[in-house]
Amino acid sequence: MSEAKQLKHLEFIQAIVARQARNSFQCKSWAIVLLAGLSALSRGSKDDILLISAGVVLLFWLLDSYYLSKERLFRNMYERVAKEKADDLSLKPRKSDCDKSSSWLKCAFALVEALPYGAMLLGILLITLRR
Repeated sequence: MSEAKQLKHLEFIQAIVARQARNSFQCKSWAIVLLAGLSALSRGSKDDILLISAGVVLLFWLLDSYYLSKERLFRNMYERVAKEKADDLSLKPRKSDCDKSSSWLKCAFALVEALPYGAMLLGILLITLRR
């Protein structure tokens, strides 16, 4: 593959990685906004809203973990494409790009995921116990 084609291919992959990172950030942002809104609604004794809040946080955690796993998958693909000189310009990851770091479950419990969402769930738990 010519160097210009390889650079363009790497740019495409980098754009995908950036999009996944942006989606991941937006998941955290929306989770915080919705949690704040639901917390404001639950000022009384509405325990069902706290349960809904926990569900919302868990759903965003799962979605964010999906985006992180795809981001890691395409980072692995980027590293592979940067090393090899093949004529394949496909944006479809190979099985060799999948490793343990890009598994969905591993991403769900990565520090970058567990810390913010765990803190949100802990906050919901503390609010529930305080009542």
